[in-house]
Amino acid sequence: MAAGAPLCTIWSASVPAEVAVDAARNTIQLGSERTLTQDLAFGLRQLVDISLRALSPGINDPTTARESIVHLSSLLRELLVRQLPSPVIVGPDGRTVVRPHDFTPNDYVDLVFDEIRLAARGQPWVLITLLQEIQAVAAHMKMQGLDERLHGLLAQAKLTGEVARASLDVRDDKERVQRMVDSVLELGLTSVGTPTPEVEENAAVDVRG
Repeated sequence: MAAGAPLCTIWSASVPAEVAVDAARNTIQLGSERTLTQDLAFGLRQLVDISLRALSPGINDPTTARESIVHLSSLLRELLVRQLPSPVIVGPDGRTVVRPHDFTPNDYVDLVFDEIRLAARGQPWVLITLLQEIQAVAAHMKMQGLDERLHGLLAQAKLTGEVARASLDVRDDKERVQRMVDSVLELGLTSVGTPTPEVEENAAVDVRG
C-alpha cells in the first residue's frame, strides 16, 4: 500500500469520528512485508514465482516448475474445500465490517494457474503436469460435493489446451495435451451424463490444431 493511501472507510453514528479513527489505528498493524498467517494469497504467490523463475529462459528448470505446481495443487485442494471468510462481518452490536477485495475461490484458482500456464508455452510436459493437477483438484471437489467450484478449474483446463495449440510444434504433443484437457472437462459432466452449459461451451472449441 502506498504511503498516504486510505486504509479503510468508517461510518460511525454512535461515537465521535476522532474516537472511531483512533480505535481503527490501534487495531491495524502495519509492516514492511505481507504475512503468511493473514494473507493466504502471499504463500501461493511465492510458489508461483518459483515456477515462473524455473520456466524463465535464463534458468530453464522444468523439473522445479513441475514440483512447485504439485505443491500448489495440494495447497489449492485444501483451500477450496474450506468455507472462505465472508467479506461482510456483522458484530454483536450491529456494526458491520466490509472487506471488498477478498479473494474468491476462482481468484485463487487463477492466481495458481494463470501465469504458470502462460510461462509454460512450448513445454508439453509442464502443460500436462498443470492439467494433471487441475484434474486432481477438480476430482477432489467432485468427491466433496463442491461442483460449484469446478468452473474456474474447467476454464483453466480449456485455456491450457489453447496454449498447447498455439505453442507446440509437434502434433503428438498437442494431442497428448488435448487428451488431458478432455479428461478434465469430463469431470464437468453431471451425474446423469449431461454436460453443464459451461462444459458444452468449452468443449465446442477445438484446440487440437
